[in-house]
Amino acid sequence: MAAAGLLIDYIMTVAVSIASGVAAITSAYPSIQPATVWIGVGVIVILLAGNLRGVRQAGAMFVVPRSSEDVQRRRAAVPRRHRKGPRKGEPGLGAAGTLGR
Repeated sequence: MAAAGLLIDYIMTVAVSIASGVAAITSAYPSIQPATVWIGVGVIVILLAGNLRGVRQAGAMFVVPRSSEDVQRRRAAVPRRHRKGPRKGEPGLGAAGTLGR
């Protein structure tokens, strides 16, 4: 009985996660909304292929997307210090060092 509950829980977790991810993608790109079901099936097939392999092969399969996500988060967190002067639309310092508008 407990094994059946765990199996149903696993299936529902995958289904809800993929459904919400595909809904987010299709809301960002409405032109692909007719392919919603096929996108979800494709994601499930990719996860299935990863789960059918061993731990080492599955880890190698998912390391590129995870690493690129990590790089993007770090790039977003680093302040942009390489610019010289104020950004467009921001007030800058006037000739006498006062804040000009």
